Amino acid sequence: MVKIILTGAFILVASVCSSAQQCLADKPVLTAHADLPEMEQAIRVKKQLDAVIAAPILRAHRSLPHTKQRYLLGLESDEKLLLTARIFDKSGVFEQVFAEVQDWSRDSITAVIVSDLDTVREYQEGQVITFSEKHVLDWIITRSDGSEEGNFVGKYIASLQQ
Repeated sequence: MVKIILTGAFILVASVCSSAQQCLADKPVLTAHADLPEMEQAIRVKKQLDAVIAAPILRAHRSLPHTKQRYLLGLESDEKLLLTARIFDKSGVFEQVFAEVQDWSRDSITAVIVSDLDTVREYQEGQVITFSEKHVLDWIITRSDGSEEGNFVGKYIASLQQ
């Protein structure tokens, strides 16, 4: 476990992972002072988290067009494309999830949530979601032998542990 202290009021606790399989087991937990409204807390934490992972997200975004093209041309039979995106509940609380791509048409992505969810209750593992390409935070191509490409955010978080 690594703790990233975002402010005096917020702590993000996440399992550090170096591979997609390990990241799928991630269970981020958000804690905050109870004296702030839940929506305000969520907005502050999101902004602070965005600042921490901005550079790896930028690397993922720069390589996303090539990854999309590879997916559209057809991945190898032992490869899967997972995208990282955020899902939000009505109160604004969010979780970053891994979703396995099922269809990618223009800028619309249909994918299946493959993460266990702890915070957001309006979604569940195995649920099909559709989101815009602009909401992708990271991408990972996994192979049956355990190797992978991408995972810029996961690798960055793992580097913070060292």
